[in-house]
Amino acid sequence: MSQTIEDNAKVKVANKTVIDGLTSRDDKTKLATEDFVNEYLKTKIWEDGIYRALYEPQVYTGELRDYLGTETPAITFPIEPDVPKVVTVPFAANTEVTDFTGKRGFIVFNQIKTRRFRKSKWLLKTEMGDIRQYLTDKSVFQIHTEEDERLFGTVDAVLSNGTNLPEQALNFTDAPLWREMPGGWSKDTFVDCGNLIKLSRTDSSKGIGFRAHTIIINEIRASDMMKWEGDSISDKFQEELEEKGWARTQYMGKQILITGKRDIVRDNEVYIVGPRKHSARTMLLNDISIYSKAEGEMLEWYSGEVIGLTIAPHAWAKATLLGV
Repeated sequence: MSQTIEDNAKVKVANKTVIDGLTSRDDKTKLATEDFVNEYLKTKIWEDGIYRALYEPQVYTGELRDYLGTETPAITFPIEPDVPKVVTVPFAANTEVTDFTGKRGFIVFNQIKTRRFRKSKWLLKTEMGDIRQYLTDKSVFQIHTEEDERLFGTVDAVLSNGTNLPEQALNFTDAPLWREMPGGWSKDTFVDCGNLIKLSRTDSSKGIGFRAHTIIINEIRASDMMKWEGDSISDKFQEELEEKGWARTQYMGKQILITGKRDIVRDNEVYIVGPRKHSARTMLLNDISIYSKAEGEMLEWYSGEVIGLTIAPHAWAKATLLGV
């Protein structure tokens, strides 16, 4: 009991230090405290998010250019030969999907901001848990939701030519990139899903085309794979999934990315992605950070990041499972 009381007292002292720092009139103290919270925030942002798990984006520190005179920061990159087009993923409210064909594409940076939170600093000091968690949990959720919904929403739109229906967009072998798969979820279906991305880019000198690299499913379909006869996946993913909100494993030469977000990757959906270098270019111009402002006895705060993501649709595919 005495240990619990002592631990609670230490937490309260630490929380008071954070709140006093965020509401300080000394700019150096305030910025140092925000940096302290940001260290925690930038650790938590890597949990749960599918986009982060898939692409592991890094912060870009090189030269920027103005995107087509719009006063929007961007960087340009060469489009590989035989790639029909690349497509930007829009994150800001007033941005749209943009296609690029030819020799060069853009990564266009957009800012994602959470809603603003506001609470009395005296009430914040009464929190019993780590105040950094209180300040950032909702922000992390909102940022993840924006990243993942925009990524998979864009993928669905381009794979269906804007119809959100299967069998609209075709790969280089004139096979659908989004197909309905009968027979439920089985080993045969898994193989069929992997074959949706096949020979969509060929090196004529070697006759080699890239294949599916990552299969994205939710935890329900992963649990089904544990029951398959013969080769099946290990149950070790469950502990990682509980801890981080996503897990990785291997099966039949493919990387499996498992998510707990059944609202993003639904029970009857499987996403198939080619190698990272072929399927997307993505960077962070500014990683997630907290911004705070004190007004009298009130503390107001929000979090934000600046992100850019451009995907190559021919290196993505989707299966809608029938009978699950």
